[in-house]
Amino acid sequence: MGIYKKLWLILIAVLIVTFTILGYMGAEVYRSAPPIPNSVMSNDHQLEFKEADILTGQSHWQSIGGMQMGSIWGHGAYQAPDWTADWLHRELIAWLNLAAQETYSSSYDMLDPVKQAGLREMLKQEYRSNRLDDQGILSLTPRRAKAVQQTAAYYGALFSDAPELKKTRIAYAMKDNTLPDAKARQKMAYFFFWTSWAAATERAEGAVTYTNNWPHEPLIANKPSSENILWSMGSIVFLLAGIGLLILGWTALRKEDDVPPKAGKLDPITSFALTPSQQALGKYLFIVVALLIFQVFIGGFTAHYTVEGQEFYGVDVSQWFPYSLTRTWHIQSALFWIATGFLAAGLFLAPIINGGKDPAYQKLGVNILFIALLIVVTGSFLGQYSAIAHLIPTAFNFWFGHQGYEYIDLGRFWQIALFVGLLLWLGLMLRCMIPALKAKDSDKNLLALLTASVIAIGLFYGSGLFYGEHSNLSVMEYWRWWVVHLWVEGIFEVFATAALAYIFMSLGLVSRSVATTTSLASASLFMVGGIPGTFHHLYFSGTTTPVMAIGASFSALEVVPLLVLGHEAWHHWHLHKRAIWLENLRWPLCCFAAVAFWNMLGAGVFGFLINPPISLYYIQGLNTTAVHAHAALFGVYGFLAIGFCLLVLRYIRPHVIFNEKLMRTGFWALNIGLLLMIFTSLLPIGFMQFQASFNEGLWYARSEEFMQQPLLQTLRWVRTFGDVVFIIGALSIASQVTLSLLDRKPYHHISTV
Repeated sequence: MGIYKKLWLILIAVLIVTFTILGYMGAEVYRSAPPIPNSVMSNDHQLEFKEADILTGQSHWQSIGGMQMGSIWGHGAYQAPDWTADWLHRELIAWLNLAAQETYSSSYDMLDPVKQAGLREMLKQEYRSNRLDDQGILSLTPRRAKAVQQTAAYYGALFSDAPELKKTRIAYAMKDNTLPDAKARQKMAYFFFWTSWAAATERAEGAVTYTNNWPHEPLIANKPSSENILWSMGSIVFLLAGIGLLILGWTALRKEDDVPPKAGKLDPITSFALTPSQQALGKYLFIVVALLIFQVFIGGFTAHYTVEGQEFYGVDVSQWFPYSLTRTWHIQSALFWIATGFLAAGLFLAPIINGGKDPAYQKLGVNILFIALLIVVTGSFLGQYSAIAHLIPTAFNFWFGHQGYEYIDLGRFWQIALFVGLLLWLGLMLRCMIPALKAKDSDKNLLALLTASVIAIGLFYGSGLFYGEHSNLSVMEYWRWWVVHLWVEGIFEVFATAALAYIFMSLGLVSRSVATTTSLASASLFMVGGIPGTFHHLYFSGTTTPVMAIGASFSALEVVPLLVLGHEAWHHWHLHKRAIWLENLRWPLCCFAAVAFWNMLGAGVFGFLINPPISLYYIQGLNTTAVHAHAALFGVYGFLAIGFCLLVLRYIRPHVIFNEKLMRTGFWALNIGLLLMIFTSLLPIGFMQFQASFNEGLWYARSEEFMQQPLLQTLRWVRTFGDVVFIIGALSIASQVTLSLLDRKPYHHISTV
């Protein structure tokens, strides 16, 4: 550890404490997950179904795309309703109408306010009471059973091809006959009922529901709890305190060179001849841009479904490529090309770490990994298509089709195959890194941090294998966010920081001591909020107040290190002026500057917009969430992957001169297009939805009535401008990468770039 002992001890302490919290509270998630009744029956025995029916319904929901069509407990797509909130409201209205008819021989709407208030109080008492007994039997009154049956009948018609709901399916971007089998629709309705039951029923030990009173539903007094407000205020206090501690800690821990290193006349990396494994990376870069283009076009196609529902400029395409499928491919392709960019950067860096040499069969390993990635991408896409088109039996869907969980949509077989591929990448990396760690030169601290992050990338994706097809949704959400938040937003963040520091050090742009100190300090700052901050995704996913408290407190600290990245953006932006040869690396460095900017805006500002519990209570599942997702996923990790791609390209095609017009258009169009998407469409719609959610309830903010208003339709059309600008940017970058890769002049080792 040497002079970095204090920094290492801080990082180790942070990891021990935060992972202890994450694990301990994970046990709480298992313990307090909403129970699935062994049996649900009405007192008059007119309705009865079992736990197996609910779980089978969960499987059918997964087979049609799950979270990619509407959402459950606020997690998923934004076009169709949140099925939990929608089912709950429809069932409550059905109960009120039944009660009004039985009591006053009138519809609920025709009653005077006093009678309506009396029925609402009866409704609240019935729905918030926990009627699950010690034998796991959930008893329903005959009136509630009728309300459930009426609601189930509506859902049965909605997910079929019933002509009376054609207009609604168009508004929700659902294809006709989304789930053709009537028995399957019935069991899926039971699953939706269970998610709404958990959202309306109070825990035995407290006055809040299993989902902490989410969603907002005034009819049964589902409103923010006092703990929600308390920890929301606490999160702001933690944020302000964190900023103060950041200034103190960043000043104490981070180092700057008194005099910046003077870049040499030649690029230090070109002092090594390209190894065979590095020369083999061109195909990785091609896959990056190919999937990027596929992602942006399928994204524009998917966004158009929000205005025409089942058609693309008048052509009915929903029966072949429905919204749930194209949205799945849009998200999945983004994860694939971003991950491929990171893997390629690591494989390029590995021989440099190893003194410019490939271990035996390194090129073969690189080629095998590439083939494995192609198999996973192609197989998972075909599996998802087959699932949603009902070409494979539901029994095989979870393994080979569509898991139904946003960001982890690929079937379990393909998920395992991807994990094996990551382990292969880890092996290829360690074959180069371990000899370097054993070498008897001086400071290896930065390399040790980079190695640790590589190991974590290889292993932590496996956390997504810890739930099963019929796992309780709360348990599934816990492990899913280990992948989506902890693996992507935490570990990849540390890897990117350490990798960039190592690259800048290798280029002679920063000293080894500054690169090491900065990386260790940054890793501690990212992890202290990032690991327990995983729980801010689980406020309303069937967890208890302590989970909310930890998530709110630590997720506020996630924002803190991102506030200093404006300085990093300015620093990265000007690095290319240090030496003439650095001009050739200007565009990769510009991408790294964009990463810092979007980290501050997308992950920081827009992230905190949805972090406090009181905020997320009203806006979970609205377009405000999409704002954060687009700005953070593409703005941070997308630009980082593009920067890595361009950096590798400069060295494997050193003779190619980038087309300035293409690069300038690509870089600025991507940034401007993303800003236009957010500020002209997603954010305004999100704010309008928030107002509707606050005033009426979440069901209304996602309803056909609200979302099909002319103004909202116009705002969704306006997004086309941002999409077009963004697509132009992606095409420009992809064109430059493709043209460079096609220029296959024989490689000759040269001493300049």
